Amino acid sequence: MRILIALLVVTVILPAQPVEKKQPKRTKLQVPAVSFLVPPTWKDRKPSSSMRKATWRLAGKIPVDVIVYWFGTKGAGSVEANLDRWQKQIQSDQKAKTEKHKIGPGLKATVLDKSGTYVAPLRPGVRERHEKKDQSFFGAIIETLDGPLYVKIVGPTKVVAGARKDVMGWIKSFKYEGSKKPPQEPKKKG
Repeated sequence: MRILIALLVVTVILPAQPVEKKQPKRTKLQVPAVSFLVPPTWKDRKPSSSMRKATWRLAGKIPVDVIVYWFGTKGAGSVEANLDRWQKQIQSDQKAKTEKHKIGPGLKATVLDKSGTYVAPLRPGVRERHEKKDQSFFGAIIETLDGPLYVKIVGPTKVVAGARKDVMGWIKSFKYEGSKKPPQEPKKKG
């Protein structure tokens, strides 16, 4: 009984140790010259090709990756052409949700979110396609002064929807770190 009372006294008297919450880590790419805050729950992975600038694995039991592509200063076609191609990778009666965000000087993002059956080709140039039901495609085109970055996340709808807040926070944390000067915005009249 004395041991139980002693344990109770110790737990009441000793202050609770604060749980240290991991903070996002600012990461910088050399080309294009941007930096961003990576959520602490994302696990860094080695990009599997030279076109991939970065890859992270979302936290959880089901493996879903955040993949960042860069195809040079001219990119891979217009924003509209990429959004159209991405929308065709998910079959659904629902129209894709698109949003535009001004992130900061020299940076803006167009985000696409669509759920349904994932039917993209298994690899570029092949006829075989995925056939995965209950999937979400979350993509973003981040326009930088050094060319666009393309962000792609595909996975089970629950996983992708659960990561949306972190992904949008990550996108909104982008900063241009290069030497090019962003164009001046016109001053508002009156």
